Parts: sequence; structure tokens; C-alpha cells
Amino acid sequence: MYGQLMFVILGFSFVLGGIVISTIGATYVFVDTDLTYICMTPDQLNALNEKLIPVIAHDRAGFGSALFSVGFLVLTLSLWGFHEGSAWVWRTFLIGGIPAFSAGIFTHLYIGYIDFIHLLPAYFALALYIGGLLLTKDYFKKS
Repeated sequence: MYGQLMFVILGFSFVLGGIVISTIGATYVFVDTDLTYICMTPDQLNALNEKLIPVIAHDRAGFGSALFSVGFLVLTLSLWGFHEGSAWVWRTFLIGGIPAFSAGIFTHLYIGYIDFIHLLPAYFALALYIGGLLLTKDYFKKS
């Protein structure tokens, strides 16, 4: 049950995070850690190219919406898809999470955007994901 709870919290966190990121993307576009990382103000970015901030906003809103959708799927599967012996559910969580967490975290590491506060939600989600997988493996693998 603790593993299921971890996936429920993960799904809810993704839904909430998706709403927050979409809202920021559609309004302010940047958070403080973004501006610190790029060492520029929105006015300076706009002076470089007036289409730059709108395309960043577009990407933020799209990412937030995708995160919301994935969160809804994880939450739904966590609440109603947990059935003993349903190994496909465990494999779905495992295979579905690997590319998402890899891309999200390793991209930040690759570009050097490693602000701990900025990445804290991703680390929290990764801990829930790994914990959920470990705690539910035996339950889903039962014959």
C-alpha cells in the first residue's frame, strides 16, 4: 500500500506541477532561477529577439500541459489499476518513467542548470518513482 501511495502522490504532484508550470509559462514565463541561470533579464532577452520569450512561453505551457496529462494517467492508474499480479502495470510505470526522468534530469545536468531548488521537485518525484517501483514489484509480480 505504501508503494501505491507513492504513485498516487507522484501522479497528484505531476498534475499540480503541470498546472503551475503551464500557468507560469502563460504569464510570467520565467522563474527566478531561470533568470539567474541565463544571466539576463526578460527585457534583455526581448531586445535580442522579440519572438524569443513567446516561444519559451509556448514551450513552458506545452511542457506543463504534458506533465498534467502524464500526472493524470499516473494518478488514474495508481488509484484504479492496482491489482495483484498485474505485472503489466508495474512494467508500464517502469518503462514510462525512464525516458521522462532521464530527459528531465540529465538535460539539466548537461547544460549546467543544476540549481538545487529548481531541481528539487524533480528529485522529489524521482524518489517517489523509485520508491513506488521498489515497494510494488513483488505485489505486481505475484502469480
